[in-house]
Amino acid sequence: MILRGEGGRSDFAADYVSARALLDRTDPYPVLGPAFENVGLDWQITTRSTHPPTVGLLALPVARLRM
Repeated sequence: MILRGEGGRSDFAADYVSARALLDRTDPYPVLGPAFENVGLDWQITTRSTHPPTVGLLALPVARLRM
């Protein structure tokens, strides 16, 4: 449900945008609000991700999927 932008907020969304950043070779610690907006989620969060980029590796299998 999170990948479709439905349901409640989830820490997996932060892992998802971190994994996409790793694939795109950009900052794996993005400001979450704009990073979520880039993948279609409207969550106004102004802090950076605190999840280590290694956690993003768990999301790599779905990181190229579009929401």
